[in-house]
Amino acid sequence: MPSAGGRAVRITDYRLEPTAPVWSPDGRSIAFQNYAPEGNFHIWTIRPDGSGARELTSGPFDDREPAWLPDGSGLVFSSDRGMDGQYKIWRLDLGGAPTR
Repeated sequence: MPSAGGRAVRITDYRLEPTAPVWSPDGRSIAFQNYAPEGNFHIWTIRPDGSGARELTSGPFDDREPAWLPDGSGLVFSSDRGMDGQYKIWRLDLGGAPTR
């Protein structure tokens, strides 16, 4: 929706159930958590025009609440991927694997 108001435009299709969207610092991408058929959340990105949807995390883990690093080089998110029954904060460098 334009900042001055107007008509909202959907940018995701029916296959995605996105929540917790956050804009990248440069405004070229939106990160969000998407509910997966396996019953958990994964982290995705998409361009503001709806193109380029990309799943960044996968597996049996519950990855939630993404936030961009200030320089836009990656994301942090909460996840139970430590397999100890607790959520911890993980960092995902764009182009790399999640690290704790």
